[in-house]
Amino acid sequence: MKESIYLDQSQRDNGSVTLHIYDSSGNDIWNEQAGTSHVGWTSLFLCEQGGEYYLLRYLPGMWQGYCTYTYTLFTLEGGAEHAVRSNTIEFDVNGVNKLDAPNMIAFAEEVNGLLEKSTLLLSSEGGEYSFGPSSADRFFERYSWLDGMPKFMQTVTTLRHLVMDGKNVSLHDFGRALTAFEGFNMDFQIRDLSEEVLGKEGALLF
Repeated sequence: MKESIYLDQSQRDNGSVTLHIYDSSGNDIWNEQAGTSHVGWTSLFLCEQGGEYYLLRYLPGMWQGYCTYTYTLFTLEGGAEHAVRSNTIEFDVNGVNKLDAPNMIAFAEEVNGLLEKSTLLLSSEGGEYSFGPSSADRFFERYSWLDGMPKFMQTVTTLRHLVMDGKNVSLHDFGRALTAFEGFNMDFQIRDLSEEVLGKEGALLF
């Protein structure tokens, strides 16, 4: 018999929901809480890879403009987590360090490749609960904080394309523009983006 998954919502009013996994004998072999307070935010998925099923945890965290995004693909062995694949990126949106656009794009491609083969189990991301089983599409990484930069871009529509001035712009050009964006504060004030970086057909119009 296969393991079973159960959501305990008895403490939901207190800001906590717990996902349990039981073995075929009904023993609780693993559980994890998801809280609505910032420190308790988490998202858990069931991910299919090559005909096998894994658990996927995705934690895109931001604290006062400093960001740590981590995903872990894992199995359960004897009730303990065994990481099969994991990655983390760190960056800031305060202008302290230059954004590493190629690394950010590669990370998004990695995690989105897993999410497109995943089913949501439980999420408390953003302080709001989402319960599965349901599509993981809305959890695709698109660096949504960019939405607060209307002069820089209108919106990131997919991983492979974004919209600048109403036009689709390739991910490559997005990387060039993001790399050129050397410093900005939390008001998202924009520094000069030269022709040399954006090209004479620059996509940014102010």
